[in-house]
Amino acid sequence: MTTLPRSRQISTLLLITTLLTACGNDDSDTAETESGSMGTMSIDITDAPLDEASHLFVRITGLELKPKNGELLEFIFCNRHLIQINEECLNQTIHELDLMTLTGKVSQALSDKRIMPAQQYNWMRLKLDEANPGHIKLTATGDTEYSLTIPSGAQTGLKINTQLTIQEGHDLRLTIDFDLRKSVHKAGDDYILRPTLRLVDNSHIGHLSGTIDPFWIPAGTCSPAVYLSEYSPPAESVFGLIDITDDLHPENNALITTTYPVYNEESGIYEYEIGFIPEGDYVAAFTCNAIDDQLENNDEINFFPQLQTQINAGEENTLNFLPPPL
Repeated sequence: MTTLPRSRQISTLLLITTLLTACGNDDSDTAETESGSMGTMSIDITDAPLDEASHLFVRITGLELKPKNGELLEFIFCNRHLIQINEECLNQTIHELDLMTLTGKVSQALSDKRIMPAQQYNWMRLKLDEANPGHIKLTATGDTEYSLTIPSGAQTGLKINTQLTIQEGHDLRLTIDFDLRKSVHKAGDDYILRPTLRLVDNSHIGHLSGTIDPFWIPAGTCSPAVYLSEYSPPAESVFGLIDITDDLHPENNALITTTYPVYNEESGIYEYEIGFIPEGDYVAAFTCNAIDDQLENNDEINFFPQLQTQINAGEENTLNFLPPPL
């Protein structure tokens, strides 16, 4: 087993280098108006979990979309509908989401489908409740609530610098992934949320799940986690090949996400699940040293074993960390 420095910074979705493109069909999702070509868009929210939190709430009031050509589009929530700020709404809604309930393959719709101009958009921004953007409850303290400080977030929102394209007559289904493990930081008695967000096209994603054999988990000494990284040959040393000088460098974007396995009392083994992964080739690695991996530091983490896997759109792949052969 080797000791390797690791990064946990991914920034927003740098792993998608091409435009998100809808792959819908030409049935009831088709939408056109006399004013020009139109498509539809819907948005879900999911989360990569934070181990020490039992609940983490964010309060979202609307969103903004910036067309490549044209003025900024601003939306609010009216019940479950996404409407522009100049449209009439009798019941403006604030969506309070508990991100800790939206892990693995679970997501929650942020709004119903919205008819949108078919064009390219340069970025999206989630708008937060300025008076109360969110709060966190910790596992160790039960129902005690701690406020979340989101630097500039309440005023300017959470910007996702990922291009997307709504095609004429197609439905673009998007999911925003909050990676809380890379987003929540403790500063004294306070908690700061600097969100790391991924934006994915649901027509191009799959899921990964599996088990970790007890062989890899020494009793009483393990802080388990599964890391998922883009595949870069040679496969046997993907994690060791990443040149890390500082955990905060955004260019170190090979690491996609991490997740914490959950112990199944009936089977006596740990199980893990990672959802909403863009299709492609990856390497998953297991560690018992997750507690030592701090975002602000250049940490040395033991990874064993490392397994190559492929994610296909619309499929769930199973990848088990089995004991070594005798």
